[in-house]
Amino acid sequence: MRARGLWGAVVVVLAAVRVEVRARGLEHSAALDAGGRYVLKWGFNGTSITFEIEAETRGYVGFGLSPNGAMASADLVIGGVADGVPYLQDYFADSNRAVHKDPVQNYRLLYGRENHTHTVLGFSRDLETCDPNDRAITGSTMRVIWALHREDVGPSGTQYHGANRGRKSLRFLNPGTSTNIPPGTSIYDMRNVNVPVPDKDTTYWCQMFKMPEVQKKHHIIR
Repeated sequence: MRARGLWGAVVVVLAAVRVEVRARGLEHSAALDAGGRYVLKWGFNGTSITFEIEAETRGYVGFGLSPNGAMASADLVIGGVADGVPYLQDYFADSNRAVHKDPVQNYRLLYGRENHTHTVLGFSRDLETCDPNDRAITGSTMRVIWALHREDVGPSGTQYHGANRGRKSLRFLNPGTSTNIPPGTSIYDMRNVNVPVPDKDTTYWCQMFKMPEVQKKHHIIR
């Protein structure tokens, strides 16, 4: 029993170091719900992407890539921390929204922890897995779906999340943070003036602008 307890202490220390190293590469973030209960961070290289979810729950969290923002045909991952042990499983939803465990587990659990209010999970996967149940992560806009539940995944599977779910459109590989503008580029700002921002998730505001007159072909780059 002494040896086992000592080994458990060593594992905890190593896991803490791993969390610190991974968190440094997560340059991008987005709150997926209006209340900030579910925050996604990510970083990527040429072949893979790393995610971190921080959600206001001590149960399971769900994350998915959807073709249109709905549950049908979505690429899903569900995880949490149960009895101090983090877990993560790769799932997919069929065209009838039924959820199945993916025979090929392409999502890799990196770390997980929880306190008395929140759960944090770090995981990664290849951008292109060649798995028909996974959606390739590209530079285009992707529809992300999310869910959370106050209880962890049990022997009978996941319980229905109810209203604790949502969706958001994100660009993982091209989030628009670059400041490199080619020399000689003309800049024209289009700004809305004195527009009140309502307290809701999405607002569409239409405004017409007169562009500067040019004498030859121009390309809008940003």
